[in-house]
Amino acid sequence: MPIAELVTVTLTQPEVTVNARVVNCQVDGVGLSYRFEVDAQGRVTLGALLNQRGAVRVSTSTSAIDVAMFVKGAERSARGVLNDISETGASVLVATEDERTLFASIRVGLEFLLPGDGKPLRLAGSVRNRALVGSAIRYGIQFLPKETPDFEAIQKAHLRVRHQA
Repeated sequence: MPIAELVTVTLTQPEVTVNARVVNCQVDGVGLSYRFEVDAQGRVTLGALLNQRGAVRVSTSTSAIDVAMFVKGAERSARGVLNDISETGASVLVATEDERTLFASIRVGLEFLLPGDGKPLRLAGSVRNRALVGSAIRYGIQFLPKETPDFEAIQKAHLRVRHQA
């Protein structure tokens, strides 16, 4: 298949068809391996099929929600913007200059104020992944219920309600 060719990709189990563009072809010992860029509707379809998350993520509103990230032993907190949130975790976009403060930490403290809340939420989290996204670094954080005082109350009052809207 030619690079940049528009193609239809069909999965047989379960049966799903998506539109894509060929973006890479690699020759290996067995044959050819192709990589495809799936169109927007196809990403939604495949995302629903392949998403194995236990909790639904909700993208934040159009107004930025500032997040302070604290790590043990750091002189200052790192600053970020909430990218999305679920009842079990969140992703935070952090400026690359704060990577020096955060990169070696597995445990972090998060503090942010959700719209309509009177006081900031304070949660303990574990860094599950981080990736360069444009000019920022996206941190995937899993909340740590046992290390967060009153986690169940926070989850019930602030996090579960968010994705019922």
